[in-house]
Amino acid sequence: MIGCGRMGGSILAAWIKKGYPLKNIFVEEPNPSDWLKKKSDEGLNLNYHQPQDIQYCFLAVKPQSIETIRPILKSLSNKSVTFVSMLAGIEIKRIAEYLGTKEAIARIMPNLPAQVFKGVTALIENEFVKKEKLLELTSLLESFGAVIKLSGEDKIDVVTAISGSGPAYIFLMAELMIKEGIKQGLKAEEANVLAKNTILGAGELMIKSDLNPSKLRENVTSPGGTTQAALLHLMEEKNGLPYILSNAVHAAIERSKQLSKI
Repeated sequence: MIGCGRMGGSILAAWIKKGYPLKNIFVEEPNPSDWLKKKSDEGLNLNYHQPQDIQYCFLAVKPQSIETIRPILKSLSNKSVTFVSMLAGIEIKRIAEYLGTKEAIARIMPNLPAQVFKGVTALIENEFVKKEKLLELTSLLESFGAVIKLSGEDKIDVVTAISGSGPAYIFLMAELMIKEGIKQGLKAEEANVLAKNTILGAGELMIKSDLNPSKLRENVTSPGGTTQAALLHLMEEKNGLPYILSNAVHAAIERSKQLSKI
């Protein structure tokens, strides 16, 4: 793994919890966290140059840093390595410019809940990724959550905006619910428990129910009740959540496209 910040670290932590041997994992990170240093003491290969028999190389640096890792990428090219990029906005053809046109390259867009094995990862690969490697890679990704196989790379920008950035939208909702609960007289601990578990329970219900989110929303909304009173504000056409969220998602998509030009 080249780069081990929040997302890379979340994936690495999930693999470790799943029991993948530390001796089989190599991490290149110029500014390792204390946690990463501890794992190095336990057997993880940290900043170990020129490792042998690498099967997969995960690119987990910021998109703006792709130029800085060019030497490492070149050292691993032409060695039957499958490259797996998490670089938002950076297309497969751009990565191939650094590696060679016939290298096996996949793009993934995971998200932060990988930390607790509840992540979702979108996956798309080029024609040089062998079938058995794709199955093995999918298994690696499933070790920290669900995997969705995309039909085209052009969908990655949307995935980035919906699931890649999506946890932050939910965290913001929880943050606002907690603040408002405290403002209305709840203790901080009470507001925290109520908001966080409400979001957790709603998520579990959506996953396990055969009903779509729209129907679930209708089921919890009694005519003339408190939920309907709240939703009249949240669902306003011009100033409500549909308008705000649509603008937010479009902004994330546009930023992802801009990153491809850096």
